[in-house]
Amino acid sequence: MSLYKLLGMFFWLSLLAACGGGASSAGINDKKVKTLRVATVGDSTANISSLKTQDISLFQASLNSHQNIESQKYQLSFYYPAAYLVGNGGIRGETTQGMLDRDNKPPSIKRKSAEDIINLHPQVILFRGGSINDLARVTEDTDIGTIVDKTYQNHITLVEKFTNANLPVLDSGIFGYSFPRGGTEVKGYHKADPDKVRLALTRLNDKFRAYAKTHKKVYFIDPLNAVSDAQGNYFSEMTKEGIHLSLQGSLAMAKKEADAVTKIFGESVDKAFEEGGENQYPETGSVDKPLFETIGAASKSEVKRIHGKQYQFIHLKNDGGLAIKIPAEMANSLAKGKIYGVSLDIIIEKPGTPIDFHLSTRLDLEEDGSGNRYLLENFSGKITHLDHQIAGRIKLPPFKLNTTINDQSHFRVYLEDFSTTSPLKVGVTALRWVELPQQ
Repeated sequence: MSLYKLLGMFFWLSLLAACGGGASSAGINDKKVKTLRVATVGDSTANISSLKTQDISLFQASLNSHQNIESQKYQLSFYYPAAYLVGNGGIRGETTQGMLDRDNKPPSIKRKSAEDIINLHPQVILFRGGSINDLARVTEDTDIGTIVDKTYQNHITLVEKFTNANLPVLDSGIFGYSFPRGGTEVKGYHKADPDKVRLALTRLNDKFRAYAKTHKKVYFIDPLNAVSDAQGNYFSEMTKEGIHLSLQGSLAMAKKEADAVTKIFGESVDKAFEEGGENQYPETGSVDKPLFETIGAASKSEVKRIHGKQYQFIHLKNDGGLAIKIPAEMANSLAKGKIYGVSLDIIIEKPGTPIDFHLSTRLDLEEDGSGNRYLLENFSGKITHLDHQIAGRIKLPPFKLNTTINDQSHFRVYLEDFSTTSPLKVGVTALRWVELPQQ
């Protein structure tokens, strides 16, 4: 090769590198992620929606029902706003064998087999299929080694159904177990031996953790020291009844999930639904004049600008909240047949003393002319012994209006059941409506 050709090749390679091309170019981790399609798989801990179908990427708002599209069990989008839930693959009470058996059942909207979930085209699987249900039969006389080995084999078979489809898996393992011996709150656990159940689940989590270290598409979302201790005991504020996570527990795990997807895909966009850009999501409007009305024992406090966003704060004692009414001009602009997303940012400041409360958010739409209502709840659950600040985004999944609404419709954030008279301070940004593309 001549000197001129060598110099020419060097020039073009240098230019390519300067422009960010070639193998060393900026990867996906240097870009803001606008939409990350997430599907859950597993038992009740993965059953995050009251909708019966496994495809929950869009809800038809008929204004005559009360639904939880995303329950407190799923909080990834609170810390990673680009997360967009497309599939609910959780079935209450199922063991890992039951999850495997789904593939042998006739196709239906409720089957939730691995094939069904893969066909929803998620980009990442939130796998919660340890499963604690495999351990309900662990008694004092049980050989836990046999159960642990079988559960692990089933678990890995399930995980590999998704990694073989080139999907990364966030493996949560088994969160913890603090259910009392002889308890009857949750069916099937009245004969279980708590100490042996915890021994079995810690052994399983050790095996899941070790497997993830050997597989580049599996990320173990470790519950250890986040929601439970080294012996598998839940920390008291992280569980509802000793088996399932509380809202606070879900938030603790969601932080770890958000760290994992950031590592895999890059940082989330700053907004829940990005305005403009390649997706061209036009902003319908922000409800901020006035920002909100107070409810119950709540009073308006100062306005703060935090990370470039304006937050209106309220003080609460005992209970109360805020209601963001949808003005008539906006209600009239929300058209029948269109698809919308709704979000706001929220900060719950660190209280003076640890505090217990119940937090709920609800979109309350009222049909124009008939009075029929549609209630969409999200981020609802109890926070116990809060002693730190919580900050993130409350995002409702996309929904399609099948009618028109009136100006009695509103979005509310409500807090209640305080265990102390110590005031709590809550701040929110303006409610943001975005029109989304037809699916």
